[in-house]
Amino acid sequence: MRIIFSFMIILALALPASQASAMDYIKGLLNWGKNKIEQDETDNSLATQHIEEFNAEAKVVQKTYFEQEPISFELRLPSSWEYLTADQSSPPNVDSRLLKTIDIYRGPVIVGGDRPLLKIQAIALEHEILAEHWLQNFIFENGYTQEGEMINSSENESQIYFIHLEKGVSYKSVMKAYIVGSRLLAVRYDAPVVAGEKFYNYGLEILKSFKITDFTPSAIEDMTDYTFQKSFKFSYPVSWTIQNSAMKDPNKKQFELQNIDKAENIKGMIRFVFYNKTGNKDIEDVVAQLKTSIETSHSLRIEKLSANAPLNVGLLFDTAYIEKYDVGFTNTRHNNYELWISALESDDWNTFIYLLTPKKEIDYYEWARNTRAFDLILHSIN
Repeated sequence: MRIIFSFMIILALALPASQASAMDYIKGLLNWGKNKIEQDETDNSLATQHIEEFNAEAKVVQKTYFEQEPISFELRLPSSWEYLTADQSSPPNVDSRLLKTIDIYRGPVIVGGDRPLLKIQAIALEHEILAEHWLQNFIFENGYTQEGEMINSSENESQIYFIHLEKGVSYKSVMKAYIVGSRLLAVRYDAPVVAGEKFYNYGLEILKSFKITDFTPSAIEDMTDYTFQKSFKFSYPVSWTIQNSAMKDPNKKQFELQNIDKAENIKGMIRFVFYNKTGNKDIEDVVAQLKTSIETSHSLRIEKLSANAPLNVGLLFDTAYIEKYDVGFTNTRHNNYELWISALESDDWNTFIYLLTPKKEIDYYEWARNTRAFDLILHSIN
């Protein structure tokens, strides 16, 4: 900032006296920069003060939820905050239908009678999904306005900032999601905007202090093992079903996995196509066959390549890569689907595994579920 200011001062000194408007403009920039630095310093000073006040008042709270696959955690909270038990059942009754609030902690009453709130919530997960995708879907479904980038610490831990309006009151909120075994644990903090930055900074410190201290390792879904030709092995989530198996042709074999909802609608599909190198010498011909097969069997238009990358799989494969295409059905102009294609070459087979899924803009949850299953399958290949 100082280098920029020095340059502006030199430029101002070099200007003719008649260029008063230019001088005024530069003075305005200098004043803006000075005020901005002073404001940033003030904000940082207040944040530091708020953290010191929080640390002076905070106490450690430790909890354990659930009898089956228990989860233990700890966090720091101001000792004066009021504790409410939202779920009177013991142990807490959590299912997959909705995110259930188990505990609530309330801060002091502020202007208008509103209070900062910390909620500990949980839900049972039915399908394999990343924490970031579950959290993003939660924001979309509730119509909240996201602020800034999501922070993803791992596949099982993510944090998001958002603002929302509830009963006429504006809130600044932060929420952290943890996938622990087959459940998702959410820690949500809502601070009324009128409360100012102090209580919002308190919330940031509370979530920073939250730690899972003990849990029973488990998966969201069980995985089923599958072996092709005694050499190609992988695993897939049990909620997907094998369909349309065609194994009679010695030079081409295929089958698919389907994500089918309760109304028997196909929400996602992963197809495996194996071309025997003995009967398919020309790789360009194999690729052309695959493209024609995809377009005709699914009535698709393959529009454009949107991403590609090398693929890291087992040592049995000489080459492996993955590509993503925007696609649409031939009876519409819209490209509402994605086609992810992975290609693997071994000594005997050219193998293609492709995923057809709605785009995230069309159905975020199913997109998240489908891409997660596809990722798990590819990384299980050996």
